Amino acid sequence: MAHRLEAGQPLGTALRESEGTGPSPRSLRAMAEAIEAGGTVDDALRVARTGLPEDDVLFLSAAAEAGGLPRILRHLSERHRQLQSHRTRLLLTGVYPTLLLHLGAFLFPLLEQVSWETGFQFNAWTYGWAVARLLIPVWMGLGLLVFLATRGGTLGFRLTSPIPLWRDYARTRALADLAFGLGTLLEAGLRIDRAWQVVGVLTPSPALRSAALTIGAIAEQGGSPGAGVRAHRCFPPSFVSLYETGQSIGTLPDTLLRLATEIDAEALGKLRRVSVVYPVILLAIVMAWSAFRILTFFASYFTALGNLGAS
Repeated sequence: MAHRLEAGQPLGTALRESEGTGPSPRSLRAMAEAIEAGGTVDDALRVARTGLPEDDVLFLSAAAEAGGLPRILRHLSERHRQLQSHRTRLLLTGVYPTLLLHLGAFLFPLLEQVSWETGFQFNAWTYGWAVARLLIPVWMGLGLLVFLATRGGTLGFRLTSPIPLWRDYARTRALADLAFGLGTLLEAGLRIDRAWQVVGVLTPSPALRSAALTIGAIAEQGGSPGAGVRAHRCFPPSFVSLYETGQSIGTLPDTLLRLATEIDAEALGKLRRVSVVYPVILLAIVMAWSAFRILTFFASYFTALGNLGAS
């Protein structure tokens, strides 16, 4: 869409011809029809089942208000590529220990169906229930963690914050997202008070949300956002310094976008630590559980032999 709009295509036409992995063709047509009927971008974004993330909707709405829609689209595209690399890393690092866990869950219930008196007697109902008892809590726990970590908003941020290592990653990611959103909105031409208010609504971090909304209110009353940034401890000194520099020399949007890239690289490094430590812990748990089940099985075997010898 960014290419088409920059080439001069009307928004309705650009929507119709931008089929891909985003909204369905039906949603794109409905959005285009809303525009062609004289509606605004907000009217098009309110079309049901567009499949667009809530954050993107707010960004696009703000960009349309400022007249910088193509630039916002380009920045959002790049941001989604970065976030996809984060999700892919988490997924790949969890595959091996998860497969081992499932292998054990399917194999070890078979040991419970071995009797030293009657031999192996397979009961499908007993086996299925044993597997379900092991896997259903695991699936529910993993699903809840993934939901809270990716779509839980402020509640998810609070609930996952106590998790060691993940807490540092989540806070750094939230700061990178705030810098990206602020720089993108300012580059698109949005007023600085509105930009701070929008990113304040979007960030999942309660500390950053409170700070951003306060700074937005200060800017709306004619105050200096830089002073507000300096007053909040949730912004690290490097962020404060670069923000004030960008503000003083008039390059704040570019400075914030570069800062977002740097903070995102820092967040990716913290994610690498998460992706190494937690799979190792999960693998150790699986191995310990496997060893326990095997020892229990052979202990019952030797007990049965002892009882046979005694008799």
